[in-house]
Amino acid sequence: GTLRKTPNAGGGYKMTWERKMAYLEPPWSPRAGLCVVSQLRRNTMNSDTQVTNYTDYMYVIGGFGGFPREDARHDGERTRSDVWITADGKHWNE
Repeated sequence: GTLRKTPNAGGGYKMTWERKMAYLEPPWSPRAGLCVVSQLRRNTMNSDTQVTNYTDYMYVIGGFGGFPREDARHDGERTRSDVWITADGKHWNE
């Protein structure tokens, strides 16, 4: 993701994410009703140069559903309580 300061009167910030691959098989099971949240984390701040480094993270949280009953991957659960995180959109960790 990219964070940019917007020139509007509110002086806010805008974060934009772009697709990194044409097709990506996500590491989580199929679901609906999930929550997606982005976060900007400060990694370091050099007090001498006043330069601060940040990393943008995206989270996928929970949801409902899963694989159909006839699918070998069906685990019987209908709600999901897992959380997945990425900093680049390609590599995800649970």
